[in-house]
Amino acid sequence: MKKITVVVLILSALFLSGCLCCGKKTQARDDLSEYLSSNIGITSFGGKVFCSYKSLGSRDSGGTTEKYLWALCQEFYLENGVLKKGAEKSAPIILDAARSVNDYKITGIRTAGESARTDSFAEVLREAELFRMEFLPALEESVLEQAEIYYKGLK
Repeated sequence: MKKITVVVLILSALFLSGCLCCGKKTQARDDLSEYLSSNIGITSFGGKVFCSYKSLGSRDSGGTTEKYLWALCQEFYLENGVLKKGAEKSAPIILDAARSVNDYKITGIRTAGESARTDSFAEVLREAELFRMEFLPALEESVLEQAEIYYKGLK
C-alpha cells in the first residue's frame, strides 16, 4: 500500500511540474504577444492590436541573444457588432534579449529594415520568405482567435 502511495505522489508531482512548465511557456508566449502589440502593432480604426509570431531561430553572443521572429500584428475593431480587420503589420523582426537567471529580458526590438542585416539574419530571412505562406495562415488564425475571445468578453 505504501508503494502505491509513493508512486501516486511521484506521478502527481511530475504531472504538476509538467503543467507548471507548460503554464510558464504559455504565459511567456502571451507576454511576448502583448509586448509585440505594444511595440510594433499599429491602429487606424481605434481598435485593439493582437499579435502572433513564428520563431525563425536565434543567435547567442555572450550574455545576449538575438531572437529572429516573423510577427503578424493585426488590429481588430467592432463595427455595428461585427468584428472587422484594421491595420496590419507582418514582418520579420529581431528581439534583442539579455539572459537573466531563469529566462530572458527583452532589451530591444528591430524590424528587418531597421537593423544592419547580419549574414545569419539574412539567411534566416531568405528561408522565411520561402516558407512564409506555410506559417502565415496559422498566425492569421491565431490573431483572429485572440480578437474573437477578447471581443466576446466585452459583450
